[in-house]
Amino acid sequence: ERVLLIDMEGRLKHLKEREGLWYPEEKEELMKLHTLLDQKICICIAGLSSFCNAVYSFGEFREDRISFWEEIAQGKRKDIVLIGGFVVARDYEMEGTGFFRALADWQRGIHLGGNGAAQRTFSFDDLGYTRLNQYEPSGVGYYKKGPGSKTERILIPGIGEKKNDYG
Repeated sequence: ERVLLIDMEGRLKHLKEREGLWYPEEKEELMKLHTLLDQKICICIAGLSSFCNAVYSFGEFREDRISFWEEIAQGKRKDIVLIGGFVVARDYEMEGTGFFRALADWQRGIHLGGNGAAQRTFSFDDLGYTRLNQYEPSGVGYYKKGPGSKTERILIPGIGEKKNDYG
């Protein structure tokens, strides 16, 4: 088992030397990735909009690449855990892709930053208008466990807290 970190925008370069992480930097590396995964793996995608752009771009193995990633997002590959992050204001860049639609259909994840009404990925029908539109401090999020599940307000430890001498 290992962790694959996909960061097409280069925001997490400081993590690329960590043992157990594979950090594809070039778009071409991502194009061949679907032929390399044959073991249990956790795939963390930073910048889903850039990732979707790369998956659906033209080039070698395009149809195989799209099919592979859509199958993962649909949950057909039980040996792969998929985690993704994106900026809500850029969701329009990926919401038309089969990959993102399949991922969003799970309705499982955390929305950070408050103003849940501004995002279109998760269904927060059980939150009132006031709560849905309010600001939340750093480290506070709304968690969905799946379709139809109750929205939970959570606190992520260490986020937004004042840093000490140890990090």
